[in-house]
Amino acid sequence: LVIEAAASVRKAARAAGYDEREVMDTDRGFSVEDLSAAAASRSLFASRRLLEIRVSGRPPKALVEALAGIAAAPADDEIRWLMTSERPESALLRAQAGKRLESDATVVAVFPIERERLPAWIGTRLRAQDQRAPASLLALIADRVQGNLLAADQEIRKLGLLFEPGELPAEEAAAAVLDVARYETQDLVDAVLLGQPPQVLRSLAGLAAEGRAEAMVVWHLAETVRSLLRLMDARAAGEPLARVMPSLRIFGPRQRRFEAALGRLDRRTLEQALPTLARADTMAKGLGDEPAWPVLRTLALRLAGLRLPEAAV
Repeated sequence: LVIEAAASVRKAARAAGYDEREVMDTDRGFSVEDLSAAAASRSLFASRRLLEIRVSGRPPKALVEALAGIAAAPADDEIRWLMTSERPESALLRAQAGKRLESDATVVAVFPIERERLPAWIGTRLRAQDQRAPASLLALIADRVQGNLLAADQEIRKLGLLFEPGELPAEEAAAAVLDVARYETQDLVDAVLLGQPPQVLRSLAGLAAEGRAEAMVVWHLAETVRSLLRLMDARAAGEPLARVMPSLRIFGPRQRRFEAALGRLDRRTLEQALPTLARADTMAKGLGDEPAWPVLRTLALRLAGLRLPEAAV
């Protein structure tokens, strides 16, 4: 999504006569002084330039301050700036430089495609190449490309080459789409909160296959359980959940997921999960004779609403 957004800016810049492009990569001996030098230099070949800054990771404070100064200065019609980066730290956004940059520049926030929105996103991409797919095929493709939008785009383009415009043949298209899904621990947490046992199994299998640390999975599940217990306490005390959730770093669509889990889970299930997670943490740190994955799988399935015997955890 970031790649496509930046490509749109470059296309618009070229159409407006900014024919030369200079790229500055912050992980190659870059310094903030390079911005001033690039702006001051004049091209021998084009009067208008696009100066592009690619930030590895989160932008440092000095870079944001320098860009805020550039954005606030009188416009230089010969230069346009484009920066791509991860989201700055919240403290930096709240600082004066961050506020100036957001007010004087055009800031485009790019968020991951949520799992529940992924089939619709795929359908939109298919329609852009004059193809359609039934809901079942969109759901299957979403499962196979989850968390890997670059590969998803390639798979969608491949369908455009393999099949004629119109309705895709379900079986042939399903066979053509590779399983390129990548899973994050947040995918597992979301499946637990939404009560989706099949997605829990897929997420755990993907995390294990990718060699993700068991201890990190334990930590995310434990934080989720503790947050749910705190929300239960707040609700019992009559506090509005919308006011409590931000203090637990629960924002946006995640608030609805926690609300869904609160309507489904009881306190006993959550309290029983904590000692099980402590045991899984011991296993993950190599202090037990067994891997933690089976314990995590059973616990996550129970939290997702699958009825299991007490001895299973």
